[in-house]
Amino acid sequence: MRSLLIHPENLEQMEKVKDFLNALNVKFEDQEELPEHIVAKLEEGLAQYEKGNRLSVEEFRKKYFTSSE
Repeated sequence: MRSLLIHPENLEQMEKVKDFLNALNVKFEDQEELPEHIVAKLEEGLAQYEKGNRLSVEEFRKKYFTSSE
């Protein structure tokens, strides 16, 4: 079966969507946390930053957005 990813703009919309799904007996997951693979990548990036492995915006731009012609 297919899944839907819903993006309510506020808590009121979220509660109404949940009420609607419950009224239809539709199973759903209410996740407040990020998926584990995203958390792992964020932690990896923060560890690199703390070790001094970081670029300024200008360094990033030069490294990834300028051609080496």
